[in-house]
Amino acid sequence: MPGRPQAALKKAQQPNPYRTTIGPRLLWGKISGRHPETGRVDVTLDHGSIVPNCIVAPQMLGQTVGETYLPPFDPVTPDATPQGPYGLPTLPARDTDATQYVLVDWLEGSGRQPVVMGALPTLHSTIAPQTAGWKVFRHEGGYWETIDPEGNWTQTWPDGSFISVSTAGSPAHPADINPHFPPPPATTPVQFTLQTAAGAKMTLNGTTITITGATNVILNDGTQGVARLGDSVQVSGTDSAGDTFTATGTITSASTTVLSG
Repeated sequence: MPGRPQAALKKAQQPNPYRTTIGPRLLWGKISGRHPETGRVDVTLDHGSIVPNCIVAPQMLGQTVGETYLPPFDPVTPDATPQGPYGLPTLPARDTDATQYVLVDWLEGSGRQPVVMGALPTLHSTIAPQTAGWKVFRHEGGYWETIDPEGNWTQTWPDGSFISVSTAGSPAHPADINPHFPPPPATTPVQFTLQTAAGAKMTLNGTTITITGATNVILNDGTQGVARLGDSVQVSGTDSAGDTFTATGTITSASTTVLSG
């Protein structure tokens, strides 16, 4: 119907019956509670109000796809005053203050629709990079991932194992730009596993590399072979008299460092 789009637009422009203030409000506060089961947090605002079960907006979510992560933190206890809990209206002045501050907004200014829009870094954050161009992610388990301004990419696990793609020949480490970045904690050594759907699997465990389920292992496009125990081989050389010779035989002693089935 020709009039329906105009009618819908007119209705959308009408005041929200739940709106308590005109326009959006952007405030900041301290995280005072965390609800991992719902991915929400409690926030004590700068003027003392407590917003419980607040939605955290910086997520990429669909009904069945997306990405989500609610980092751990130590919730603060709101300061008690005669007027009720209070969230100190000044940002931290000391490097040692690790209180987590967030920005809170309200959809259409409605007091019923608070949303955490983002977090403010502390003055002495061990994760925030100190140089532009660095991207750093650190998990509470001690795993971290970083990309430096040149595009060098590194993944490191708590035991010190790492994967690096670098033009410099060495892994990019966030401690290069933030000396306070915590080192990986001592932990059980990790094992790397690469497996295809067809069943070929390669594992790296300590100093041992194991390949199973592979019907072919091809080196240099198949132009070079690998001799194994029991294989027939041909050897050419020069004897002590200076004469050349060619001999055919069977390998009877296997390598102790390269083993094959």
